[in-house]
Amino acid sequence: MQTMRESWTDERLDDGFGRVLAEIQSLRQEMGAMRVELRQEVGSMRVELRQEVGSVRVEIGSLRQGLDDLRNILMYVGGAMVVGMLGVLVAAFAILANLA
Repeated sequence: MQTMRESWTDERLDDGFGRVLAEIQSLRQEMGAMRVELRQEVGSMRVELRQEVGSVRVEIGSLRQGLDDLRNILMYVGGAMVVGMLGVLVAAFAILANLA
């Protein structure tokens, strides 16, 4: 172990640390570039997502309108059926009254 320590001179240590520091600096620059790229990508995804959500809201609005129209039709048909059934009952009572 002693011979290994002696073989590590100050110059050699400085070179090693210099390379490590250069690699760290390179990684920092690369991470900075990736951060910028990621922010741009997320920004474009936000814009696209907002557009898609907007179109979904429009579609939901049209579906609501369609459901409202269907509900109104069902109410008219149901009301007409009730009136028709009352007419049949009145006619049946009238026939029974005439027979008695």
